[in-house]
Amino acid sequence: MPIHVSKALKGFDEYLIARVEQAGDQGVPQSDAFRPWFSTASYPTLKYRAERLQRQGKIRAKRIGRTVVLLPAGATSKTEEEVAVE
Repeated sequence: MPIHVSKALKGFDEYLIARVEQAGDQGVPQSDAFRPWFSTASYPTLKYRAERLQRQGKIRAKRIGRTVVLLPAGATSKTEEEVAVE
């Protein structure tokens, strides 16, 4: 892999984590997150990078029908139980 692509993919990792955290509990469809990066890398490469971030515990994924939704690693909203304790 050329060096310029490798540097760009490090930017993809940072972009993906930021995009997922910004979306919060709603998550972001994987296809929407990948779309701006198709000119830089192939779909299988981007998918591998996203799966690697999942294994590292930085994001998580949930399949809803045929759509993969990327979510933050930890819960971002409080449950009723947590609100009652505070």
